[in-house]
Amino acid sequence: MIDEERVPVPLRDDVADAFSKLLRSKGKAGEAEKVEEKQEEYERFNPGGPKAVARDAWRDAYTKGRDASRSNDYTKSDEYFAAAFKHVSVYEKSGEDALQTLFEWSRTKQKMNDSAAADALLKQAEAMALKLGGPRSTQFDNYLQAKARVLKLQHKYDVLEILLNQKLALREELRGKDNFHVGETLMDRASCRVHLNRLPDAEADVKRAIAIFKQTPQRNFKELKEAYDELISLLEKTGDAEDVRKYKFERAVLRRDIIKWDAEKHSN
Repeated sequence: MIDEERVPVPLRDDVADAFSKLLRSKGKAGEAEKVEEKQEEYERFNPGGPKAVARDAWRDAYTKGRDASRSNDYTKSDEYFAAAFKHVSVYEKSGEDALQTLFEWSRTKQKMNDSAAADALLKQAEAMALKLGGPRSTQFDNYLQAKARVLKLQHKYDVLEILLNQKLALREELRGKDNFHVGETLMDRASCRVHLNRLPDAEADVKRAIAIFKQTPQRNFKELKEAYDELISLLEKTGDAEDVRKYKFERAVLRRDIIKWDAEKHSN
């Protein structure tokens, strides 16, 4: 008989299972759950344990997959992400690491011009994101981000705009209407609308993004400058000379401020 007062955790898997069953048979379900939770945590993070080893192997393969993709070696990237997903399944069937692997892997598949495989991986990621957090969650927001990147590579701008509308609404709900990530999404939608030859709508998106980025200009100066560049280019196409002058002046002021901020940073 196992003495639950004396047996510590972590245990061997079979012993932990027997211990948990004993506690449940004695009406101590809460204590049994604590044993199971501690055992699971140990198996996941114990150096040398199978789950910890698998997690280290996942991290290594995932990092190599991203590096290979950045180097445009998509065949090698595909191999690394396949290995990463195999490793991640050892310690979590449905979790953040698995989800992130699917996101990156889908983009690699699309860069290999394998749209069917990219779409299949994103379908799997969508189901996982919904299971983890539901349709109003950061996990689903991250799924929409990954899906948008693939749609952009596929040049499916009409479908992309619909998805970006959904993504924008979700980010406003999760983060607030003036959040930095809302500004990022507006810039993405503006770029999409340029491809759809919807320049006035694109201008409106960029102007709203600028208003968001200007709330913390010293932190968002890179995004703010890119937004000014994009807006001025759009305004020059539509022939709005007064707005062109206005935003060129604002961009010049920003450039002056960037020089000032940089000087202050190096003087401290």
